[in-house]
Amino acid sequence: MGIGTGLGNLSKEAGEYVKRSIDNCKLQAVEQLSMLIGDMVCGFVVSMLLFIAFLFILSLVTMVLAAYIGYLLSVTAVVVLLLLLALLAYVFRVPLFVNGVVGRLVALFYGKECDDE
Repeated sequence: MGIGTGLGNLSKEAGEYVKRSIDNCKLQAVEQLSMLIGDMVCGFVVSMLLFIAFLFILSLVTMVLAAYIGYLLSVTAVVVLLLLLALLAYVFRVPLFVNGVVGRLVALFYGKECDDE
């Protein structure tokens, strides 16, 4: 067993290590992308369900108010309520939405450290 044989084995092992490191990075990328897509689909479904529930609640409020103050005035009151809620969502968009989404993405991509030792 000479120096040439030892260097040949070392180069083969180094090649295997590089291939396994690349495979590890590919698997981590697939895992993170699948988690990201799963979170996006889940968020979309939940937001649509909340939107539908919100529309039902607004319809109920409109019908209840229509019995007391008339239909046109109740619709106007609900529209004003929607505008106030939209204004609140716009004012608090950064702490509620942007920081939450960025925090989730940072935790998703950088929460697990890659152990390539």
